[in-house]
Parts: sequence; C-alpha cells; structure tokens
Amino acid sequence: MRAFLFSLAAFTAVVTDGRGYTPPPALTFYIVSETKFEEGRFIDSPDLPKGGYIGATPDLTVTKLESVTRKMIPTFAVDENGKTTPALGPTLVILMRPEDAHKFTVLTQRAIDRRVLMMLGGRPLIAPFVHEPIMTKSFDITFRADDVEVKEIEDTLDKLVQ
Repeated sequence: MRAFLFSLAAFTAVVTDGRGYTPPPALTFYIVSETKFEEGRFIDSPDLPKGGYIGATPDLTVTKLESVTRKMIPTFAVDENGKTTPALGPTLVILMRPEDAHKFTVLTQRAIDRRVLMMLGGRPLIAPFVHEPIMTKSFDITFRADDVEVKEIEDTLDKLVQ
C-alpha cells in the first residue's frame, strides 16, 4: 500500500506542477494515413469510425490560442429516415496565434488530399480532408454534439487562450 501511495504521489507531481495546477490539454494535429505504418496507431471512435492511422507524436501541437468564440450557423439535421431539415449548429471559431497559424499552413501543405485529425487532449474533434493549404489564422468546428458537450470543449479550449 505504501508503494502505491508513493507511486500515486509521484504521478500527481508529474501531472501537476506540485501545487495542484494541471495544465490544459493541448490542441494536437495529425496527418492521417489510410495505410498502416510503423509506430502508427489506428483511430476508431464513434465520431471518427475507422479514421485511419496517425503517428505516435502529433505533427503539430498548439498550447496557446488567441480566442475561441461560439456562434450558431445554419446546418442540416438528419433524422433516422435520412430526411434532412435545416437547423442551427453550434460552432466554435478558433483563432490561432500567428506562429501557430504559419505551422498549420505548412502542415496542411503536407496533407493535401489527406485528412488532418484535430484532437483536444486525447479526444478526437474533427478530421477534415485537406484539398488545398489552409492559410488563415482561424477555423471553425461545427458540432453535432449536444450543448453540454460543446460547452465542455469550449471551456477546455478557453483555457488555451492567452
């Protein structure tokens, strides 16, 4: 039991800074491969079924953002019969710092005709196909999740705003 408590204390010191502060999870980006590769891991989640393979380490890590803003944009809801109806979807507009926006552009240049997986901590958010380099400081994520889940993601992203 004593060894377990010591291990738990050591783990807590690594996860926090010793004063109880836990840094917010980073926003990470991975170029997704359709084929298996060494050191790669397979992504398969309810939001990204059979998503593909990503590297052991992110292709880009963002730990600071300029802003995160929520808005509602027109989208479509699909019912169990496949019928679509207009709806408003919760959207988060993420504004990156200039240096990270430049790194993101370089990343998307390397990822043309592939998907880029964006994760918050270990949680997959989106994995859009990249058809051309993305050269802006901001991007939108529109969610199909409930408002509680979107608020949780927004609150976590807000912790990255400097």
